[in-house]
Amino acid sequence: MEFTINDRPETVEAEIVRAAPELLGFSCYIWNIAQVLEIAENVKKVRPAIKIVLGGPEVSFDGPAILAAHPAVDFVVGGEGEGPWTALLAAFPTGTFQDVPGLCWREGGAIRVTPPGEPWPLHALPSPAEVGMEDLAGRLVYYEASRGCPFSCAFCLSGREERVRFADPARVLRDMERLVASGALAVKFVDRTFNCRRDQAMAIWRGLLSYAGRMRFHFEIVAELLGEEELSFLATVPPGLFQFEIGVQSTNPATLAAIGRLADPDRLAANLRALREAGNIHLHLDFIAGLPYETYDRFLTSLDFALPLWPDAIQVGTLKMLSGSRLRDEAATLGYLYRRHPPYEVLANPWLDFTELTRLKVLARLVDLYYNEGRFFAALTRLFARVASPARLLVAFAAFSEKEGWHLRLHQGPELAAHLLRFAEEEGLADPVFRERLRLDLHCLVRDEKEPSWSRGPRLPELRSRWRSWLEAPENRAWLWPEFPGLGPREAFHRTKLLAFRHDPTAPPEEERPGPALVAVVYPSASAFPSRPRTVRFAPAEFGWDGDVDGKIEE
Repeated sequence: MEFTINDRPETVEAEIVRAAPELLGFSCYIWNIAQVLEIAENVKKVRPAIKIVLGGPEVSFDGPAILAAHPAVDFVVGGEGEGPWTALLAAFPTGTFQDVPGLCWREGGAIRVTPPGEPWPLHALPSPAEVGMEDLAGRLVYYEASRGCPFSCAFCLSGREERVRFADPARVLRDMERLVASGALAVKFVDRTFNCRRDQAMAIWRGLLSYAGRMRFHFEIVAELLGEEELSFLATVPPGLFQFEIGVQSTNPATLAAIGRLADPDRLAANLRALREAGNIHLHLDFIAGLPYETYDRFLTSLDFALPLWPDAIQVGTLKMLSGSRLRDEAATLGYLYRRHPPYEVLANPWLDFTELTRLKVLARLVDLYYNEGRFFAALTRLFARVASPARLLVAFAAFSEKEGWHLRLHQGPELAAHLLRFAEEEGLADPVFRERLRLDLHCLVRDEKEPSWSRGPRLPELRSRWRSWLEAPENRAWLWPEFPGLGPREAFHRTKLLAFRHDPTAPPEEERPGPALVAVVYPSASAFPSRPRTVRFAPAEFGWDGDVDGKIEE
């Protein structure tokens, strides 16, 4: 039975009781453990005969404590579940569980624990695609092509595993063929380091090329491990087929040493530039605030490593003291304060106080709203080019947002642009070039947006009709965007707009191109890559504009 954390507990409880199971199992994570324990307690109250078993990372490392604190729970399974679960089902009718590996249970008033067994080899696991699946059309599917991780990061549970086990690439590709046929929207490979074995990764990547346009595949990789062969191959991958999530976490040598993470920032930067230059793979970088020995200022230096590389997304997360992680075990010694309840988020440490961590959370929200997916690319590139530290500029924006109370409210596109303009004015950075670039960003962000009140763009009433006439020609539509030959002039007109500027907002940030410019904004379909609208610059004369910002287009 599948539910989400957005389902009301009473709804879940009613469905479970209606199904009348003898044995009820829950997979437990930091994001659902509170709801699971509440549901288990209530189900047990109304159906005392139901036996309840918990498994998953949130309970694997503390089984006896879970049983001691929660009488409604009868069993806890530690580690990988296939072997223990199968053995538990076989032993359940007999009531004798000493041969079930990795199990905690009550017996005679005492809590008993069996040692963990050997995990099942991946080739022995039946494929869900072979035994029958629910309807996956339009959904995201999680998939493992390996288990374990070659690294031992102190904040991660995977760091406790001693080896990596790999599935046969041929088996993986057979499963992918079935998943594509199912109509699933995307497949997220949850391998901790998908490219830790080069031949494995390349075999799977090559086998997925034929699904371009029909599926998206997401991978968590270590970018430093990419060699010339992989980079050359990845540059040829069809746009939008792959997405990469890359955990940078920190660039501080002392921090990386403390968490046991090997890193080569120079190679990482070079490989990220190569991937970014190819422009065909969505790049998502992760950072963690609150790691040992990383002060507020040093964290901003880590963030400054990534911002100029312009990945598609940067996620700034707060460190979580996961049960079973080495950092959780060392928290008291290191002087950490963290929330007692899941997700065990850090409150402060000797290097980062609560106020600083709170400010970084506001910064993380601004990065998501303004930076990610290139939402305010034109305006931010202008701002970043004029300051020594983009991260420190963003943290100043975070402070300004807190002062204005903006961080407490949800905002729409026009409000976001107005807030950024207010901040730029406060910093003395809102020159005419910045305003023109911000205006372009707003039109890219909101398709039907009218001219903002702060815009002083040229007013050319005839431009709209000239643009409509230009789109009448099929060859013009084909040149503008590959999708457009199949669209009629009317639909192409509604998917575009032509704007007049006093300064060219498409110029590189270090250049100021004074004088008039015409820029077409082309809005892609929902499935297109990249998802950001395309901008195309035209010379004013192409549409009869003499460049006089107060003049008219010649007839």
